[in-house]
Amino acid sequence: MSFRLKTILGIAVIETVLLIILVLSGIRFLSDSNGKQLQQRAQTTIQLFASAAKDAVLATDLASLDSITQEVAANPDVVYARVSNRGIVLAESGQPEALSHEILIDTDFSLIDDGIFDVRYEIQEGGYVYGVIELGLSTHSIQLLLAQARRWAIGIATLEVVLVAVFSFILGTYLTRQLQQLKTSSVNIRRFGPGFQLPVSGQDELADLANEFNRMSVSLARSYRELEQSSDEHRVLAERASRNEAMNQAVLSASLDGIITIDHHGVIVEFNKGAASILGWSQEEAIGENMAQLIVPEPFRAAHNNGMAHYLATGEGPVLGKRLELQALLKSGKIIPIEIAISPIDLGEHTFFTAFIRDLSARKKAEEEQRLAAQAFESIEPIFITDSKGCILRVNSAFSNVTGYSRQEVTGKNPSILSSGRHDKAFYLSLWEALLAKGQWSGEIYNRRKNGEIYLQRLTITAVRDERAVTSHYIAHFIDISEQKANEISLKQARKLAEQASEAKSRFLATMSHEIRSPLNAVITMSSLLLESKLDAEQQRFADIVNQGGQTLMALINNILDFSKIESDHLKLTAAWFDLKFTVESIVELLACQADLKQLEVNLVISPRIAHQYWGDELRIRQILTNLISNAIKFTDQGGVSVRVYPELDARMVIEVEDTGIGIDSTHQQDIFAEFVQLENDDSRRFGGTGLGLAITQRLVDMMDGQITMTSEMDKGTCFKVTLPLRNQEVEKVRSQLDVKRRIAACTLNQPSSVDQNNDLSTKQAQVLLVEDNPTNQAVALALLTKEGIENDIAENGEVALALAQAKKFDLILMDLAMPIMNGIDATKKIREQPGINQTTTIIAMTANAFAEDKQRCLDAGMDDYIAKPLDVKLFRQKLTHWLEKKGQHKELRGKREETEQKEYRQASSVQAEPGAYQDMLDSKVMTQLVNDLSQDVLLKIIKLYIDETEKRMRVMAEAVKQRHWTLLESEAHQLKSSSGSIGTTRLQQKALAIELAARAEDRAEAERHSSDLLPLCQQSILGLKQFVEEREDDATTAL
Repeated sequence: MSFRLKTILGIAVIETVLLIILVLSGIRFLSDSNGKQLQQRAQTTIQLFASAAKDAVLATDLASLDSITQEVAANPDVVYARVSNRGIVLAESGQPEALSHEILIDTDFSLIDDGIFDVRYEIQEGGYVYGVIELGLSTHSIQLLLAQARRWAIGIATLEVVLVAVFSFILGTYLTRQLQQLKTSSVNIRRFGPGFQLPVSGQDELADLANEFNRMSVSLARSYRELEQSSDEHRVLAERASRNEAMNQAVLSASLDGIITIDHHGVIVEFNKGAASILGWSQEEAIGENMAQLIVPEPFRAAHNNGMAHYLATGEGPVLGKRLELQALLKSGKIIPIEIAISPIDLGEHTFFTAFIRDLSARKKAEEEQRLAAQAFESIEPIFITDSKGCILRVNSAFSNVTGYSRQEVTGKNPSILSSGRHDKAFYLSLWEALLAKGQWSGEIYNRRKNGEIYLQRLTITAVRDERAVTSHYIAHFIDISEQKANEISLKQARKLAEQASEAKSRFLATMSHEIRSPLNAVITMSSLLLESKLDAEQQRFADIVNQGGQTLMALINNILDFSKIESDHLKLTAAWFDLKFTVESIVELLACQADLKQLEVNLVISPRIAHQYWGDELRIRQILTNLISNAIKFTDQGGVSVRVYPELDARMVIEVEDTGIGIDSTHQQDIFAEFVQLENDDSRRFGGTGLGLAITQRLVDMMDGQITMTSEMDKGTCFKVTLPLRNQEVEKVRSQLDVKRRIAACTLNQPSSVDQNNDLSTKQAQVLLVEDNPTNQAVALALLTKEGIENDIAENGEVALALAQAKKFDLILMDLAMPIMNGIDATKKIREQPGINQTTTIIAMTANAFAEDKQRCLDAGMDDYIAKPLDVKLFRQKLTHWLEKKGQHKELRGKREETEQKEYRQASSVQAEPGAYQDMLDSKVMTQLVNDLSQDVLLKIIKLYIDETEKRMRVMAEAVKQRHWTLLESEAHQLKSSSGSIGTTRLQQKALAIELAARAEDRAEAERHSSDLLPLCQQSILGLKQFVEEREDDATTAL
């Protein structure tokens, strides 16, 4: 930028800053004065408004007040006017949008952002406020004035800046004329040489500068002539030096070795590219540095410095001119071997040293690799090397030891001399194909020793290829695995024998369990019945001891069987959807009785984040919980037991069981999960047990890919933490209008009625078929049934039971599994498959089989429930009550139902049957309860709504079965089951339950089988409900 331009710009900037300050100050003053004037005008206007409106406000003269307000608002500068009292608007006028916004009183004109200056004035009389006046004045005229003033000020300032720039340009041009002449003269000197003279005019500073410039030009011309005279001599010397320098640099650059030159102080003065490549330092980094500090390792620096000093002092250097193998320090800190030769260079007063360095790393590495290769070749593993044609070039001593051939006998021969003759030509062709394609082959091969013995070896052949990928050699090494193969065969035979022994043990335990449980069933059940009879104190004690002993023996048998199955890897987990909350609550409720006997408190805490359904083996999770909680109660005398269940973030469920019992010593905690371990002998005698409970628990947790941990402190208690990976079932909850109404009505319609202690409604005079071959078990079951007042028939095997089931209607069938002629599984399947009056009768399995999968086998066969022998009296009664009450087995209804069911089997179902033919589709108890609890109008509306929703649901379920949409099918079936139970269509409810279970298990065959029966059953149920509605409507019409 020129001096003239700088001058112009400087003046323009100064003028601009001053004008901006002046304009801003003027506009600010104008804004403040107009703001004060507006504020003063607003106060005057509102005071006049208040004075005029005061009487109207005091008199509450709204008409006058409204007139005054409108008159004030008519002023063009008034945006709005409002009169109010205690939040009540008495009168207002003006722009609606101004009246609708929140009014904030303005005190500063500069802070107004909505174009309205808001003021407020209170109408007071005697110190009491009777009204408030709010007035808004427009600031539009003032804003226009300020904007116009701003535009005029900016325009004037801009014009002034332009004029100043023009005047500055003229003045700058005049002042810089002589400077331009000085510049022109300097250019001429640069082009034509010194001696040029500048014309001088005037007496000012620029004239003095021009005189000095002329004197400098004369002096430069004289020096320039002298320099030209000596330049020729220097040119000759420079050309000679340049030629020598170029030759030296060419030698240094072309050298493959590193060349370093140092002065007598040890400072590097030359450092070629070879040295940089070897040592890692660039030429710029190395030159000027001390060589000893840069590349000589620490242990040798003192010797290097002493040798230089000795040579400089005496001229003697024992290592100079010789090739030595030393070590050098790289930039990276690594030390490498080098070959070095040092030569001194004497240049008068100073001495230089040049070192030639060669890196020996590659050569040393190659030598080491050759040494290692030679050692590896002589390893204990046989190795031989061939050329590309397969001729043996070299073998090691291990080869001779294994094959019997010496090195001389096989050198130059083909490896086929080792062939056993057991492999065909195709085997060797595939070997060579693999070698040619992949460069390697590995496998088992039979070869022959020199003595003719055939042996099995594991052979690996690798191709050695050069840089052109051409195979030059083959390296083969092998291992004699004859003995290893023989050991493997022995191990397989031993394992097979062990598995057979384990299988025999499992069969023996299962058989013995069944045989032990049958008499044990009599001991436990009869002792339970005996305890309920009238006994004196001593008899009561004896019977109680017998019962407890039987229960203990049963627990021992169960534990041993479970552990045996786990140990033999025969225990299989059976996963299904189950209600974890219900499972935990039922176990805690069951074991709470034990805690009550010891006056212990059992606390159960279940997180609200627990899902409704989880996928897992419910039976084994029950077993884990039972073991942990039972142990906690057993080893706790004071305090209580806490059970906590909560989910973790990574889809894992945590179950914690904590007690305040005796605790476990830290030295014994590591053995707590070992089998048959009881930590202290006195405790073992006091508490009893097999020592298998926790071992089984840990094995079960491991099988579920879970984790169990324990923390314990002596005399303070123990906490077991079980973490299981349980995924929950996320089902879309479709809530229909019927479900909403049903839930509203459920409070009054479906209150659960308590079961009478004598079971009069569900078990008295019911008909039960007992299928049992063991006389003892017959006597036990008959005693229990007779005590409940239940009529019964006995069948000693499945064939007899099948005949009785075809001839007589039963309310319940108790079915043993292991029986002669026909077992319980086959009998159940035939009852379910063959049409008959007991095809849908509840069947409960009674068996001494101890394995958990037996329960699933019973359910798969068509049984409804399962009870294990020996019979638990309380559980037996509960199951009888549950199933008989669920079927609604009242004697007064049984005859009618038998007649109806037999009629259904004699003739096909028809949706056009006579009135009353579908009444057995409805639960009379539920229908009676609905009639008693609801008004007729409400009941009829609910039934009609149920019919509409059910017909829609049928279509959705049919499509879900077709598309195999199991989640939707389960959800719809669950809702159908729930609504059908509430409305009293019991058979439809049972069918919906079957479909729900099939969908949950994703069992296509079962889902389709039950769904095929669903539509006719649904039509029959709906017709029954419609008939019921018509009868109720007819009754209502008759009553009117």
